[in-house]
Formats: sequence, C-alpha cells, structure tokens
Amino acid sequence: MGGGAKGLVSLAGRPLVQHVYARLQPQVGRGWLSVRAGMPDHGLPWPAVEDARRAASGPLAGVAAGLAAARDGKLELLLVVPCDAPRLPDDLGRRLHRAMLRDRAPAAVARAGGRVQPTFALLRTALADSAAAALARTEGALWRWLERVGAAAADCDDVARGLVNINTPEQLGVLEQALEGENR
Repeated sequence: MGGGAKGLVSLAGRPLVQHVYARLQPQVGRGWLSVRAGMPDHGLPWPAVEDARRAASGPLAGVAAGLAAARDGKLELLLVVPCDAPRLPDDLGRRLHRAMLRDRAPAAVARAGGRVQPTFALLRTALADSAAAALARTEGALWRWLERVGAAAADCDDVARGLVNINTPEQLGVLEQALEGENR
C-alpha cells in the first residue's frame, strides 16, 4: 500500500483505522492503537502505543505493546484487530470470548475457511510477558506464539468477509465499489 501508514489510507473518505474503530468501539470499554514510531496522528480518541517493531517482528510487536499497555491499565483482556479490516464483525469480541471460555484458554483467535486469522484475537493480559519474551527471541510469527500459548479457535465462517485485510490498492478499490453499492 505504498509503505506508509496503512491505517491512514482513505476508504470512502475516511482512514481505514476510523472504519475499524467504528466497528470495534462498541465491543470494548477503552483501547489503544499500536503504532510504529513516528506514525502521524490517527485522529482517534484512543492513545497510541509505540511498538518495538523491527523488520522481522511483524504483528507480534504490536500485540506485545498492546498487551503491556492493557495490563498496565489494569485490564484483564485485550481484543486485537488489524487496522486494515474495515468490515470487522460486530460481535467478534463476543465470539472470541466464548471460545476462550469453552476451551479454558488464555487466548482465542478467529478461524474462517479453515484458516486461523491470528491478527483477530482476544488475549488475557497475563500473556504480556510471554509476548515480550517471544518478541525478544525474535520469534516474529504471531500465529506460532498464539499456538504455543494454547489459543482457542472461534468459528467465524459466517462473518469471514469481516476478517479480510486490505493489502493492495486493487483490494481497496473493490471494497470502495462494494461500499458504494451498499449505500445506494
């Protein structure tokens, strides 16, 4: 998407991150936006938490930063979503929480089409030290860490379109057209 801040790419006249926030905010009490150092203002009422991202650390760096902030904020759970999924399911948090309780797991991830979607997760903040340790060991694969901590899988086949990340200008254009069609 050009190497800039993907969350600030415009969709229907608003940054992607604002679309995600509108879907996420009713599901959570408060939140943080995990950002790379130097990211421009995101225009949300939630504070930014800078992650310790290195080239190979990927989303695990953002998750580790979010877990530390949530734990320090005295929260028990953290709902993690990517900034480029503007059709986020309205009940994602509830689905993930049910899976955590069902499996008595410390975390839960969305699963759709037989694939785990690790950037859509609900995590106990007690996992903050584990995520930081995995990051320090340069274990950049978020899904590997989630597997190691025993994350439960929440079935999201019926809302799979809400788990689609916008990764190319072409995907952004297709979604823009779809949204225009829905608003007619």
